[in-house]
Amino acid sequence: MNSPRVVLSSALILVITFMAFAPCLKNGFIDSWDDREYVTQNTAIQNLSPYSMIRIFSTFFASTYLPLTMLSYMFDYRFFRLDPFGYHLTNLIFHLLNCLLVFWLIWLLSESALVSFIAAILFGVHPLHVESVAWISERKDVLYSFFFLLSIICYCHYLQTLKIGRAYWFSMIFFVFSLLSKAMAITLPLLLLLTDYFKGRKYDRGMIADKIPFLIFAVCFGILGIYGQGPALRNEQLLGFFDKCLIPSYAVVFYLGKILLPVGLSCVYPYSGIKDISIYLFSLAGCFAITVLMIRSARHTKKVVFSILFFWVTLLPVLQFIPMGSTIVADRYVYMASVGFFYLIAEGIVWAYGKTAEKNRRLGVALIIVLLILITGSLSVLTWNRCAVWKDDVTLWGDVLSKYPNALAYNRRGIYFAERKDYDRALGDFKKVLLYAPYDTDVYIN
Repeated sequence: MNSPRVVLSSALILVITFMAFAPCLKNGFIDSWDDREYVTQNTAIQNLSPYSMIRIFSTFFASTYLPLTMLSYMFDYRFFRLDPFGYHLTNLIFHLLNCLLVFWLIWLLSESALVSFIAAILFGVHPLHVESVAWISERKDVLYSFFFLLSIICYCHYLQTLKIGRAYWFSMIFFVFSLLSKAMAITLPLLLLLTDYFKGRKYDRGMIADKIPFLIFAVCFGILGIYGQGPALRNEQLLGFFDKCLIPSYAVVFYLGKILLPVGLSCVYPYSGIKDISIYLFSLAGCFAITVLMIRSARHTKKVVFSILFFWVTLLPVLQFIPMGSTIVADRYVYMASVGFFYLIAEGIVWAYGKTAEKNRRLGVALIIVLLILITGSLSVLTWNRCAVWKDDVTLWGDVLSKYPNALAYNRRGIYFAERKDYDRALGDFKKVLLYAPYDTDVYIN
């Protein structure tokens, strides 16, 4: 890849992505949802000292173990105190860096500058990523993804020689950093095996042996993650294998739908158990169809298999095989996983361009330029508008309630109003909570 093309592509990706996410720099904290625990009332980040370092490496924050993320907040507090601009700027910088890393990774996989550019720009401006970037508490997403991508990139360089050296050790170091940012990075060993397959590595004992250190770290941090999330485990009566496939299938199809048509986005998608079984059965059938397509495509290309498995494997920790939390899907869960699907879309666009260019090169070039402008422009506008939703607690919960009225959103907004002594609106929201959760004792206390 020649340098001018790399520089131009990188500059376009950074400028367009920055413009799409610029509104989030004017946003504040979301104190009613995790920003209080992580930042505004977290004394652990307010003093850059050995004691504070020990504390963040030995403490679960909001039931999660993420010491590097907390360390990043510590440096933010050092320079910006409690000015939300600095925290939002850090999130955005990491997202921009991730866009460049996606470009780099896809280039190593596809050796196509056009495919790499399309995948990176889609990753950069997609509104499904607003939650991970515009929400200060989701620093863990952009940070773990930064080290996650670096680890895979270093591993790709290791595959060029298969000699245990700097590339291999840096891949492992970045993996540990990713785990220390968010436990969702535990899927990386499986992705390394997938990369072996995609790059045509010959199967031998070395293919397994060089994954063992990664697997050990993944298991250890996976256990830590489950331990921290213990209070959030749901006790559901999902008895059979068929039942256990329903929710993960629904989540996969939900994310694919939101990637292709990112409308109706929300920071909360309420879940109240499996009621309308038809939706879940449709999702299961959809996943089965995708699997058949993937298997059949393997005869002709590895690209479809790699893309779909990258998407699925990266989502594994949040597909609710172990039921956790009050929601089964969230925009932030797909931040890293979307790279696989964007790669597939990019390959599809370039394939269609090639077919058109065979007959009429000028027409092919014109079509791909117009298509990219339309897609990038539309997604950027949606992202710009979505960033404004995360301005403060009122706009965020108001957006949720306009789409999915639920107890959680009314309660969070009610707490926000009560803390600002706006008791009339707080009482109104707390009363509405009881319409959805009449036995919630916390609401009566509020």
